[in-house]
Amino acid sequence: MALQTVPDSDIAKAAKFLQDKGFVLMKSLKYQRFVRVLDEAKRSEFIMLYIEDAENGGNAETKDLPNRALANFKILK
Repeated sequence: MALQTVPDSDIAKAAKFLQDKGFVLMKSLKYQRFVRVLDEAKRSEFIMLYIEDAENGGNAETKDLPNRALANFKILK
């Protein structure tokens, strides 16, 4: 895996999952992590990752990443 991060982190696990499914990751990426704890014991959670290509998205500000991520998700009740 080319992703340089903590091997047991959420993003590393997500990257491995995607690569195992045939998805080719970009060389440099930015990501925004969203978490929702589902139970009072805090043992179950829902994690969603938004990933951008940091090289080809070049001029996009990192500080605006959370807003871009939210704009690309539609949550239905």
